[in-house]
Amino acid sequence: MLIRLARRKTSIEPTVSARQLAETEFHHKGGGLDLDLSVYDVDGGEVLRVQAEHEAGENLDPKTRMNFAIPNDHGVVAAEPCCNFFAFRNGAHRAVAFSDEEEILMMSEVMISNVGNVYQQLVRHNDVRAFGRGKIATGDAEWLALRDHPGSKVGSW
Repeated sequence: MLIRLARRKTSIEPTVSARQLAETEFHHKGGGLDLDLSVYDVDGGEVLRVQAEHEAGENLDPKTRMNFAIPNDHGVVAAEPCCNFFAFRNGAHRAVAFSDEEEILMMSEVMISNVGNVYQQLVRHNDVRAFGRGKIATGDAEWLALRDHPGSKVGSW
């Protein structure tokens, strides 16, 4: 399934409009909706791992997120390598290209109208930290390399 790492803990709810969902979860840092979404092709048991590798690889502080699946019948999905440190994350990363903002809004409408059927998984920031610390404690080469990388926040997790 295609998992989007959410920006918030609550985005997909019956009281949220399709436009609110799109503007919250699919906006571009430069403004407007992002026509090239970053997602991960993983199953539910791999969401914690991909979130931990994402946040570590992007040098972010762990965040509690309600990650969710997006429908795979909207946009064009393509494998897209994304990072240097984690082979799993790199292999799971996908880009979903949309032709225009209307296509993202249509997908958002489908998600909101089927809110009870949208796969969502809460990942807590403490679980992300524990995952990373566990990988370092067991001598995982990728995590150790990132921990030792200049400027990395992983060592303080």
